[in-house]
Amino acid sequence: MIREFDLPEQNRVILFGGIKGLIRDGDELRNLLLREEPEEILIGISPEELTGLQEFVKEPFEMGLSEYEMMYGVLLSIYGEVMTPPPIYTEAVIYAGERNTAIYALDIEETEFGDIYTNQIGVWDMIRHSVRKRRLMKKEFRADTPEGFVDKWNQYIERIKGFRAIEQARLESMQKNLLSRVRSSGDRKFVVVVEYEKFSGMADFLNSRA
Repeated sequence: MIREFDLPEQNRVILFGGIKGLIRDGDELRNLLLREEPEEILIGISPEELTGLQEFVKEPFEMGLSEYEMMYGVLLSIYGEVMTPPPIYTEAVIYAGERNTAIYALDIEETEFGDIYTNQIGVWDMIRHSVRKRRLMKKEFRADTPEGFVDKWNQYIERIKGFRAIEQARLESMQKNLLSRVRSSGDRKFVVVVEYEKFSGMADFLNSRA
């Protein structure tokens, strides 16, 4: 998913939303970057995750996955070839390294995320989360497209109020950090890379400021 915005700060922002894990979407992003040649890339992960990805690209290492991540990957593979780390992120990092393009993280820093998690997720939420994990592989996420699958997956996970609050906090952080970066950069072209499920929220935010 791609949308373009011209902001009052004389910046052009190209918003890309891809499904985390799908190689198809990583290929689409790389084609976009090669075509647009942005001066900056803003990516919807934490600063710590960005540093980890940059290290991974230089020298690949085995990355651990949570049980939820493994189940997500297995179910998503029905719709296309998958890879970890997510190609929508690794392709952005690879391109930035090849072209010496500035790349910045938009998501919450890990220490702040930990504080939010502690405040939002109680014991009952953890119990419900654990029970859902055991049910996930038996649940049928009937969808004709990978986007439909992701929508159904997130609707299921975010039935727990605390997890909805965390995702909202992440979205608001990305919006705030995006605006701060754009305002401080002058006349530049940006490509902003976010997960599919954050695309609408980011697009609405940018549209309100275009």
